[in-house]
Amino acid sequence: MKRILTYRPLYWEIQKQPWRYLVNYFRISLIVSLGMTLIACCSKVPTCPLARHSHHSNVVRVGTYNVFTGAHDVPLTVKVIRQMEADVVMLQELSPKGRVMIGRALKFDFPYHHFSEGVAILSRFPLKNARYRHSEHGINGFLFVEVESPGGRLQVANLHLDPLRIWTAREKWLLPAQLIWGQGEMHRGEVREIIDALRTDLPTILAGDFNSANGAAIRELKMLGFTDSYAAVTDCPSKTPTLHFSLFGFKAGRRIDYIFHDKSFQTVESQVFSGLPSDHDTVVSVLRWNQNQ
Repeated sequence: MKRILTYRPLYWEIQKQPWRYLVNYFRISLIVSLGMTLIACCSKVPTCPLARHSHHSNVVRVGTYNVFTGAHDVPLTVKVIRQMEADVVMLQELSPKGRVMIGRALKFDFPYHHFSEGVAILSRFPLKNARYRHSEHGINGFLFVEVESPGGRLQVANLHLDPLRIWTAREKWLLPAQLIWGQGEMHRGEVREIIDALRTDLPTILAGDFNSANGAAIRELKMLGFTDSYAAVTDCPSKTPTLHFSLFGFKAGRRIDYIFHDKSFQTVESQVFSGLPSDHDTVVSVLRWNQNQ
């Protein structure tokens, strides 16, 4: 006897096993959200540091570096920090052990430094009024100092904004909502905290790991008159990721490490170069004091 094939409409299958189609829907939504927000346009990773600058009083060289896994390879991490050749360096994700070992290795390179709650500011110039502020909205915080540079006193803030929450199954399921709504509101709140903690009478530089997936903090700072240093001198800055990772077996990256400055400075040069052994690259900018301010 010939077997009779019957056609079952898709809606019948959905009614029979709705949970399976619901799971597939959320799986596709998650992949699309990650693909649209986390994968950078290309994998361009500059490897050459900036040209050397003499220490003139009208310029200051600033860098930011999330050491992350680099804390497990202290000699190589220290080498990266030295290659930045910066006057002031902001570090994020320092473990207690890494803090001690990196601080000890660089004590002659940066005689002035301040460490607090996983972040640090290293400086060739004297530091004043260092203070740490834990975020009222996120899990990290911000370190503020005043720097006595040859060009004058300025204030620097080392920022580590709140990351996407993907540590539990529930948080992973809610990742699309975090990308669309949650992180933006979180970062706008953190920017308000940072601005409230700054002095209004000092030239200002903000730098660090912005954990930016939707760009809310970046837009907020630009609206407040701050300049994205790297973007100011780079065509298509989003094509240069500073965080590198694998997504479903593919190499991916996104630009999440920034240096911002107010109108007291203008960017002379800015570059991203390899931060291995960390999964973050370093960002270094040469800023000139704006004589018109």
